[in-house]
Amino acid sequence: MVEAYWNTASPTHVDGDGSESFADFIARVLTSLEKLRVCEEENILVVCHGIFMNAAAFYQAPEEDRSDANSMRRFHQYTLDHPVPNLGIWGDSNPPERLAKPAETSADEHPAHHDDDRTSIDHLIRESLAYNTGSKIKELFDFIGRTPIHSPYNAMLLHIQNSKSKMMLSAKNWGRLGRTVRPDARPYVILATMGPVAFVFDEADTDGDPLPVPDQGNLFNDSFAVSGSLTPCVWKKLLMSCTKIGVEVEGEALRPHRAGQIQAKGPLCRIKVNAAHPLEVKFVTMAHELAHMFCGHLGGFKGICPDRSTRNHASDEIEAEATAFLVAKRIGLKSHSQHYISSFFKTGEKASFSVDAILVAAGKIEAMCNGTFRIRKR
Repeated sequence: MVEAYWNTASPTHVDGDGSESFADFIARVLTSLEKLRVCEEENILVVCHGIFMNAAAFYQAPEEDRSDANSMRRFHQYTLDHPVPNLGIWGDSNPPERLAKPAETSADEHPAHHDDDRTSIDHLIRESLAYNTGSKIKELFDFIGRTPIHSPYNAMLLHIQNSKSKMMLSAKNWGRLGRTVRPDARPYVILATMGPVAFVFDEADTDGDPLPVPDQGNLFNDSFAVSGSLTPCVWKKLLMSCTKIGVEVEGEALRPHRAGQIQAKGPLCRIKVNAAHPLEVKFVTMAHELAHMFCGHLGGFKGICPDRSTRNHASDEIEAEATAFLVAKRIGLKSHSQHYISSFFKTGEKASFSVDAILVAAGKIEAMCNGTFRIRKR
């Protein structure tokens, strides 16, 4: 709807009761600026939306035509080229191309809030969708595994809203695939990279040729194995990311039934992988061992994870293997972990797991594979 509005570029169009046309909006901006200029006060703070700031900057030049469709399109392009961040600042004395950005404050500077967030999310999941049952976990993990275009957390949000969806993309990305979103399509909400939320649409609400969904295996139906192909570049980035955060990786001739292990040694973590295994098996092993670290099974390593080292062995192994399964599936590998996970349910040891911990760990390991993971400053 937004794209259609700007493509049509009708300055006098009013989209329903209570709305204003683009021409009325610009008139409101210019009237506000004029009122400010005649005020006697010298220091005035105006709190407004980013699009209002952009209009004030773009239309302050008297020679700019403010009434035709071309001007409307030029303004829209200007807003795309000069996005105003949340809490952004623009002053009348600043040139339009220099919209000031606010000082960035990372949420990680307040680590105490994260424990509350995790607890709240886990509570929401248990109460609303009961993901702590086997069938629901299977359904959730299958959904996340076949949705690699979205982060694990966003995939979970989409599953909450529509668990039957095959694929969800933005209207622009559907357009790139030659499909169009129907006018009455329901938008689904995900977390945006540079903003609070973004909207995506289900494949069922688009028109075009059907899109194939590759079979990537099933966590609960097949025996333990790893198939598929891993590019050496991904493996190299993963190893480089390990070095940057203080994780040593060693290849050793372990026993055939041993894939690897992780140990905390002072400020470092050391991972051993079976040198005799194929690259794809080594990758899944690495994901499993890193999940132990990111899930907090080794303690609060370098402050990048909560300390959850008091849990039992069975619970830790379930979380680590589930994380490895998701990472592998989303990268195109078939990691079938049913027997491994089920063995810990048969030990008699009371096992539990946190979906939140699994999804967070999977997201961090994916970032390591992309070379984008960083330890954020506190």
